[in-house]
Amino acid sequence: PPLAHSFCFSHNNICAMKNQNNIDLTPHHDFSPKQIKAERKRIALPRLQKPLPAHKVKPFNLDTSLQIYTWSAPKIEWPEGLSRWNYTIWEKHIDTDTLSKEEARFWVHATLWSLRCQESQHTLKSPQELRKIDYTQAYTVEEWIALLEGNDPKTGERIDYKYRIQYDSINLLAHAFRLLLTPSERIQILPYLFNPSYTQDAYLEDPRILLPTARSKEELLELQPFARKALEGLAGGYEENDYLVEELVVTYNLADQFKPTLDCALSLTARMTDLLNIMIYHLDNHDLQRTYLEQLNISYDASFFMRDIAVNGLKRIDLWINHALQFNHVRQYADKYLWFSLLKQIHHPDVVLAMLTFAADSRYQIEAEHYLMSARTCTTTWLVSFLSTHPTFKDLTIRLLRQLKQGGHEDLIIAAQDTLDEQGKAELEEHVLNWQHQQAPILQTKDAPPCFNTLNNYTYTQPVWLEHIVFPPQFIKNRSLQLSDKHVLKLIAVLQAQKDSDTSSDLLIKLKQHLDPDALGELGWTIFESWARSDTRTQPSTQWVERALGHIGTDLQLQKAATYLKSWAGHRPHKVLIHLLHMYKIAGTNTALMILKNLSKKLPKKALRVSAHNMLQQIAQTRNLTDAELEDRMIPSCGLDHMGHYTFDYGARTFSLAFADDLRPVLHDNARQKMIKNLPKPNKKDDLQLATQARETFKFMKNLLKTTFAHQIPRLERCMVTGHSWKAKDFQEFLLNHPLMCHIAHRLLWGVRTKNNAISTCFRADEDNNLVDAEDEPFTLPDDAYVSIVHPLDLTEELRTTWGTIFADYEIIPPFPQLNRHIYTLGDDERERDVFTRWGDLKAPGTTLRKFAKRDTIPWTCSSSDPDYCWYNSPAHQIKCVISTDYGDVRGHRWARIYFVANNADNQEDITQLTLKDVPPALLNEVIASLHRYVIAYATEV
Repeated sequence: PPLAHSFCFSHNNICAMKNQNNIDLTPHHDFSPKQIKAERKRIALPRLQKPLPAHKVKPFNLDTSLQIYTWSAPKIEWPEGLSRWNYTIWEKHIDTDTLSKEEARFWVHATLWSLRCQESQHTLKSPQELRKIDYTQAYTVEEWIALLEGNDPKTGERIDYKYRIQYDSINLLAHAFRLLLTPSERIQILPYLFNPSYTQDAYLEDPRILLPTARSKEELLELQPFARKALEGLAGGYEENDYLVEELVVTYNLADQFKPTLDCALSLTARMTDLLNIMIYHLDNHDLQRTYLEQLNISYDASFFMRDIAVNGLKRIDLWINHALQFNHVRQYADKYLWFSLLKQIHHPDVVLAMLTFAADSRYQIEAEHYLMSARTCTTTWLVSFLSTHPTFKDLTIRLLRQLKQGGHEDLIIAAQDTLDEQGKAELEEHVLNWQHQQAPILQTKDAPPCFNTLNNYTYTQPVWLEHIVFPPQFIKNRSLQLSDKHVLKLIAVLQAQKDSDTSSDLLIKLKQHLDPDALGELGWTIFESWARSDTRTQPSTQWVERALGHIGTDLQLQKAATYLKSWAGHRPHKVLIHLLHMYKIAGTNTALMILKNLSKKLPKKALRVSAHNMLQQIAQTRNLTDAELEDRMIPSCGLDHMGHYTFDYGARTFSLAFADDLRPVLHDNARQKMIKNLPKPNKKDDLQLATQARETFKFMKNLLKTTFAHQIPRLERCMVTGHSWKAKDFQEFLLNHPLMCHIAHRLLWGVRTKNNAISTCFRADEDNNLVDAEDEPFTLPDDAYVSIVHPLDLTEELRTTWGTIFADYEIIPPFPQLNRHIYTLGDDERERDVFTRWGDLKAPGTTLRKFAKRDTIPWTCSSSDPDYCWYNSPAHQIKCVISTDYGDVRGHRWARIYFVANNADNQEDITQLTLKDVPPALLNEVIASLHRYVIAYATEV
C-alpha cells in the first residue's frame, strides 16, 4: 500500500546515520536457534516418512460392519429427500489400526454406496447389495479405477454417484487404501477418486490425507513418474484441485512443476499456502521468489514471515513490513497480533516506523511503545529524523522522545539532531530538549505533610505492563508543588496495598486530602489503560488495578472505564468484571452510582446485571435510604456549577454550555454571540492545551448528560404518575438547587400535597431558581411541606387553563406531557363497575404483557408464574392496580382488563375490590392510559 511504501527508508540512509553519529544500528533479530531450525525443517525437501508400525489384524465380521453401516444411514426427513449420512458413527465404532483386508474392502464399497444412497429405495436395499459382494477377492488397480469411475468391476453395470466423497469418511478410506494398495497404486487411483465430474455441488475438503509419502529417496524416485501421470490426469487442473496439485508437486519433489504451479496460483489470485511457500523457497531465482512473495495473497498467516527470516535473515524485511501493515485495518485481533508479535522480535531501522503505526492503534500502543523504548539506540536516531519528515506521527514522536529524555537518554537525542535541517532542530529544541517534566518545584521531605513520611514503609512492585510508562506528574492541591518520581512510585505502592479492599485505607484518604484530584485521576487512568491493553492472563493477580479507579479516579475516568466493561462482557473472566464493578461502589460519587445503575440495566450478561443491582441495594442499606431516596442522591452534577452553568475556556475564546428546548446540550459562542452544536477546532490564537482539554471535557459531558437525562426524565414522569412526593428539604437540595436537575425543574409545574393526597398550592421555578405562583408572585415553600409533580387531574379545569397559559407565554416546554396530558374520562355506565373492560372487543396475543410491562411508564411488577398478570402498588394512594389478560379463544388471544383493590388491610381476607369511581382520578387515568398503550401496541380487532 502507498502508506506502507512511505515507511521503507533506504539502507543508504541507515548507514549514513550510523557513520555520522557513531551509533550501532546493526540489524538483528531475537528468534532462537531452535525456532530457526524448526522453520527451516518445515520447508525442507524431500519430505520422507518413517516406516509404518506393524499392523495387528482383527477378524472381519460382516454382520457387525453392516450394523455400523446401517446406523449411519440417512433418516427420512421430508417426502422429497433424505438427511445427510452420519459418518461420525463410523469413526466411533471402527478401529482403523486393526482393519483386515476384507473389512477394508467392505468399507471402500460402503463409502461408494453412500454416494448414491440419497433416495429411500437405495438406502433400504444397500445392506442386501453389500452382503452379496465377495470381500475376499482382491481388485486390480484397473478394477478399482472402474469402480471409482462408476462402473461395476465385475458386471460393468453403470453406477450413479450423486455426490463426491465427504470429509468425514476420508480418514477411514485412507486407512483402507493404505492397506489394500501399494504407494504407486494409490497415486494411480487419485485422479479418479477426486474427479469433479461426479456432481457440480459435490465437495471434498482435504484429499491430501490419501496421498502416500515416500519412506526413502529411492522410493521417492520410483513414485515420481506415477505422481506426474496423476497430475496430468486430474480433471479441471489446478483450478479444481489446487490442494491436491500442490500436495503432489511438493510431496514428490517435482521441481520442474514449482514455477508452473505458482504461476497458476498467481493467475487465480490464490491465497498463500504452506505448500506454495515451500515451492517459492526452492526456486533458484531470488528475484522470482520476491515477486511471488509480493503478489500472492499472504492473508493473515504470519508464519510465512518467520520462514523467510529463518532462510534469508533480514534481507527482505521491507517486504514483510508491507505485508504486516496491510493488516492494520483487520478487525481480527489474533490475526493481526501475530504479525505484530513477530515484528517485535526484530531490531531494524525499517521496523521503527512500522511500530509507530502500531503505536497509534490503541490495541497495540503499550507493546509498540515498549518496543520503541527498549530498542532506544536506533529508535532515538530514527524518531528524531521522523520529527520533520513524518508530520502524521509528530505528536506521538514528541511524546516518545520526551519519555526517552526523562529516562536519561538526552545524549542520544542530542547526537541525532545533526540529521535535521535548521527548522527541524528548532522544533526538536522547542518540543523536546527544552521540555521539562517538572512543572512545579519538587515537594521536599521536610515540607511534606506527616502522612507522606509513611510512604517510606511501602515498596513499589513494577508489573511488566507498566514498564516504560511515564506516569503523569502529581501535585499538591493548589499545584504549587510537585511530587518527586520516588513519591509517585510510593503512591502507586499504596494503591497496590489496597488489593481487593472496598474501602480506601486511612493513609490513602489522608494523601487524597493533600493531592490534586485531577492529577490523581490521570494517574489512575494511566495505570488502568496500560493494564487494559496488555495480556494479563499470565500475570499475577491484579485486583488492585481493577479497583484503583474507584480509589483515585474522577467521574471522567469512571465513565470511560464503563465502555471497557461493556465490551469485555463475555470476553474477560467473570470475576475480573465483578472486581471492576466494585470500583463504582468504592468511588461512591453520584456519577459512579448513576453509571452503576445504568450498568445494572445494560450489561449484556444477566449475572453482571444482578451483581450491579445487588451492589446498589447494599449501598442503599448501608446509607439507610430507600431506593427512591438513593436515586435522588445518585444524580451527577456533570461538572456544572450551582446554577447549572459551565464555561469552556480556549484561552482567547470562551463557550458557554446551554440546553435546547429538548434538553439537548448546545453551546453559546460568547465572542460571536451565536449558538453552535460542537466546540470548534483550536486556531492559532487559542491555547492548544486548554482547547484540547475543553474538547475532551465536552465530549465526556455530552455523553454523561445524555445518559443522565435519558434516565431522569422517565423517572420523574413515573413520579408524577404514581404521586411520589419529596420533603421540602429534599426537593430543594436534589431537584431545585441541583446543578443539572434544575434544568428539568424549571420546565415542570409543582404542587404542595396535603395529607389526604390532594394538591393544595401550585408553583413553578424560574430561571433564577425562585419559586413563583400563578400570579408570578414569590412563593415560600413551608419547611414541612411535601412536593409533587402536578398531574393535570390534580387541578380544576380553570387552574389547568391558567397554568397552561403561563407556560405558553414563557415558552416553557415540559420534558414529558404534563398539563397537555391526555385525559381519559369514565362513562356513567363505567363508574359503578369494579372492572374496566372498555376494550372488550379487542384481543391481545398471549405472552406480550410481560414484555410490555418492562417498558411502560408505570413500574408494573410481573408474576413469575403467570405471564398474563401484573400489578402495581401505589404507596401514595394505598391502592393495588392489577392488569390481566384473561384466556380467550383457541388461537391463544387474550382479552385485556384492569381492576383495583384496597392495599391498606393487614389481613388479606379484608382486601376489597374497588369500584372505578372510588379510584383517585390521576391514578385511574394513568392506568387506563397504560392499558391503552398495551392495546394499541399488541391488540388486534375482532
